[in-house]
Amino acid sequence: AVIPALVARNLELAKDWDRLSGYSFSLLRQEARRDWLLGNSRDVPSSKPFIATGHQPSLYHPGVWCKNFLLAKIAGDVQGEALNLTVDNDTVGTATIRVPTGTVQIPRVEEIPFDAPAEQMPWEERRVLSQQTLASFANRVLADYAPLRSTCHTPSSPLLVERLWKSARQRDTSRLGLEAVLTCARGEMERELGLPDILENRVSTICRSSAWFQVLDVLLSRTKECQSVYNAALAEYRVVNNLRGISHPVPDLVQDGDWLEMPFWIWDAPRPQRRRLFARSLAGSWEVTDRAGLRLTKDQLWERAIQLPD
Repeated sequence: AVIPALVARNLELAKDWDRLSGYSFSLLRQEARRDWLLGNSRDVPSSKPFIATGHQPSLYHPGVWCKNFLLAKIAGDVQGEALNLTVDNDTVGTATIRVPTGTVQIPRVEEIPFDAPAEQMPWEERRVLSQQTLASFANRVLADYAPLRSTCHTPSSPLLVERLWKSARQRDTSRLGLEAVLTCARGEMERELGLPDILENRVSTICRSSAWFQVLDVLLSRTKECQSVYNAALAEYRVVNNLRGISHPVPDLVQDGDWLEMPFWIWDAPRPQRRRLFARSLAGSWEVTDRAGLRLTKDQLWERAIQLPD
């Protein structure tokens, strides 16, 4: 009930961002909105508020999935546009889900894979490694769950995994990564269930847009200030929440010579494991490194970003 008032308040606050920050964030917001909408082939009035949520593309539980239904409801209530952001810069821990099996008297849980195991890496980089494992996933889940399912009042009713995997098996895995297979299957099932249309995008796509790179430029041009504000906010959070450990909720950003750690991840295709990003000023510009061999100037980073496949 309070959401419409919060949306209106946020829109009012946004009007003052340019004056308070000294940057034209209003123009960047317009550019970011345009990029997102063009990517979804949508023509939306500029005055429409965006209502957004997001999550990793994993096979998440109903409590997470509920966000998408709430998102659509709120967007409808405020005459806004619903946006879902796939957090594909987070890592794939394991390509399995836990399935209950056994009997009511002696239940147990089995780990059922939907793809072959692989080294931990961001979802953005994860390809489908085993077509056979992917294709047979739903059948293996159903087989393990069968003993418990037979005790239900409606054992013949279809399970969600059956509906979801009917779509997942139809995806072209030679072209799509594991994230896209799961995201597309979920979106198709949501439409079948009557959920109003939600605009979909990925963190990786947003991070290749001009608007995002301009924001990144602002932050990395002011590394000392950015790091100082970030660490001060962490210190305040620990005091307010009575946290004694310096690693909670996350560690402070550190300094290594003239390199300052920034709150971002960096990796490259040969080594697709997330590493900490360090930045420093460079003759009116800046450069970044992982302190492990990868080092890029501002221009080189932008050039790589725009050359990546979508």
